[in-house]
Amino acid sequence: MATGGSGELQVVRSSLRHVAGIWDQQATAIGTVPGRAEGLRLDRFDAGVFQLIVSPYDSVVDAVAARCTEGKSRMEDIATALRRCADNYAKTEAALTTAASQAVH
Repeated sequence: MATGGSGELQVVRSSLRHVAGIWDQQATAIGTVPGRAEGLRLDRFDAGVFQLIVSPYDSVVDAVAARCTEGKSRMEDIATALRRCADNYAKTEAALTTAASQAVH
């Protein structure tokens, strides 16, 4: 990836933070799915002659909502991890810069 130049590390940090923002956006988007899935529920009256499928159908709605909720959480975790990596690059660069300047003096 980077060979150690400060400019290169800045690009890496910026890229990591940019991608983290994309993960956050996608987490927000998938976070809307559970509420929208709730609108897909059927009640037995609406199902009419298909009343037998209401319970299995609602189980699918529950599963979709649960997986999307989990997905949102994992996407937020990924964004956090990417930002943590960017922060670690910055801390490491600062430590190396400090060590190098102390070695010169």
